[in-house]
Amino acid sequence: MVFRCALILLLLAAQSPLSAATFVVNDLFDDPDANPGDGVCDIPAGGPPRCSLRAAIMEANAASPTQTHVIEFSLGLIVINISGSPLPTVTNRVRIDGRTAPSYAGGDDVLSAPPSVYINGSGLTGTTADGLRFTSSLASSVHALGIINFPDNGIEIINTELLDVSGTWIGVSRSGGVDGNDGAGIRLSGCDRCRIGQYIAGGVNPIRNLGNVISNNGESGVYTQLGDDEVIGGNYIGFNPVGASSMGNGMHGIHLVSPNVQVGGFVGFGDGSTADIGNEIVDNAGDGILTATGGHRIYSNVIASNGGNGIDLNGANTNIGFTSQATRNQIIANGSHGIEIGSLLGSSGNLVQNQSLFQNIGRGIFVSDGDNNVLRGNAIADNLESIRIEGNDNQVVGNRLGLIGDVVQGGDFNGVVLLGDDNEVENNVIAGMGDDGIDVVSGNGNQLFLNFIGTFSDGTSIANQGNGIRVRAAAVLTLIEDNVIGYNNDGIKLEGDFTDVCGNRIGIASGDEFAGNRVEGVRVDGDNNRIGDGDFGCPGNVIGNNASDGVQVSGLQNVVSSNTIGGIPGIPAPNGNSGIFLAGTTTDSFVLKNLLFNNANDGIRVAADAGQGNRFIGNNFGNNGDQSVDLRDDGATANDAGDGDSGPNNLQNYPEIISVVDVGGAIDVTYRVDSSGGNADYPLTVDIYLNNSGKREGFPAASDTYDQAANTPKS
Repeated sequence: MVFRCALILLLLAAQSPLSAATFVVNDLFDDPDANPGDGVCDIPAGGPPRCSLRAAIMEANAASPTQTHVIEFSLGLIVINISGSPLPTVTNRVRIDGRTAPSYAGGDDVLSAPPSVYINGSGLTGTTADGLRFTSSLASSVHALGIINFPDNGIEIINTELLDVSGTWIGVSRSGGVDGNDGAGIRLSGCDRCRIGQYIAGGVNPIRNLGNVISNNGESGVYTQLGDDEVIGGNYIGFNPVGASSMGNGMHGIHLVSPNVQVGGFVGFGDGSTADIGNEIVDNAGDGILTATGGHRIYSNVIASNGGNGIDLNGANTNIGFTSQATRNQIIANGSHGIEIGSLLGSSGNLVQNQSLFQNIGRGIFVSDGDNNVLRGNAIADNLESIRIEGNDNQVVGNRLGLIGDVVQGGDFNGVVLLGDDNEVENNVIAGMGDDGIDVVSGNGNQLFLNFIGTFSDGTSIANQGNGIRVRAAAVLTLIEDNVIGYNNDGIKLEGDFTDVCGNRIGIASGDEFAGNRVEGVRVDGDNNRIGDGDFGCPGNVIGNNASDGVQVSGLQNVVSSNTIGGIPGIPAPNGNSGIFLAGTTTDSFVLKNLLFNNANDGIRVAADAGQGNRFIGNNFGNNGDQSVDLRDDGATANDAGDGDSGPNNLQNYPEIISVVDVGGAIDVTYRVDSSGGNADYPLTVDIYLNNSGKREGFPAASDTYDQAANTPKS
């Protein structure tokens, strides 16, 4: 009978899980446990049990691996000095909980709840001693400790899962002293789903899992590698919790070598509530955040005054911000660029959306090596330059550049710079730049759509000091369409070839308000460009109010067609000089089907040193200040016998009208052209215009081919 009772008791013990143990640290010294595994934390000194932190870790490691054991503290406002050797590596499931110490204030923010228990490694030698180290320690945690002066990392976590660190000050004493660890504040290697400061749910009311203060450490504040799906949120990294002096970490604020990390953001709970877990990352010597991998979500952080970039993004498919304004990062006054994409490796498929990027020393956003990235809805102001793209197939959409609210605060250089192929710049507002609004330096097939450059839609000036859009000689096949461009130097300046300029409003705002550019509306210095051409699917532009010419052309085989230049009858928007000016070297250009009204000088003005073969076909002229077409820019040029004089278009003689006869409601015009075959390229195309009551108006009525001998009448 006794035997059977003992057997039953043994079976019950085998079927029941071993209970979790709690070890209470009540001793400031650093002695080891007397008998690890006996379940009693006691250093070998006799008398009542005395439990040091070292002894508690030894006992917790030796306890059941199926439960989470707890290390608590019965002493508060203490510093435990670690000497001789580092603390044992935690290998079991252990919660080290400084919240249990007397004098710990708790609260909703780690800044108002400094730890009551510190561990100090200043007595250790060598370079590898960490404050706390965890290896293969599933579901462990550290709460509300201070960790200072260790030769290596404050906390190192290796090959584990679901480990939390919260409410801990790493590298800062309780009074705000600079007591950094020589390595990283927290280093994670192979840590899956670990959480460095965030919120956790607790029924209907969420329980705050406080962030950490991580400052003054010799390397990065937080470093991660090899793991996956970590969360870093609610932390103060490089932040001074008690004063204004800098406490930045010696390298980066956060350095991500593991993929798919969430940095900041929001956590949702079952009751529908959310909690903000954005980090404050400031004053670190390197970048605020440096990534060498992809798949991250970087939301709701303040990233300011770091020595390098605010965010240095390398890898693919990271979101910096998202569709909600609540995911906006504030990236301010960093020593290099606000965001750089691709500094270490080509980086593609990333989204940068709804960011605030102000007063960074370099560019607001710099894609230094990257394709297929999307920059959308960002506010970028008072940086050296707003956006620079060195890559292909990137999208720059819906950004406000050079504005804080509606206050103009542009940078010293350009709004958007493109070096690459097939990039799209669409629906941006570009204001107050010290140089060009958009500068297309090189590349094929870049497209600029629907932007407001130097002006709001209502004609309010937000002037750029350079050109509205500049396309340089190394750029070809650029499309500039449906933009509103005002109050710049030249509205558009084309130095490259094969650019199409279609459907833009240049010097005239969306509702016909004044928005004149300071020099030319459009200046064309390259070849084979198209300034409007309705016959080839390029709608004409509306060009007016510019201080000099509406369009100035040099180069070869450019087309200026289907544009409204200088306003229309009754609604003047005069350009200060000519409607169209063909400058020196202009050769074989086509000027056709334009409305040229109200300009202060000629409708079409041709410089004395312009080339040959320029064609003027089917244009409408009215109320211009001088000639409709002026070859040699010296007023009306008389015909000469045989047309032997020289100059632009060889100073082609105009047709001499012999008679105009009304024949049954139709007009029969008889004319002749006195140009010998050696001085003109036969057959000649002759346009016939109607003039309204002697005013400076001309409306194309007919076109004819003159293919007989010179000076022979034709009707």
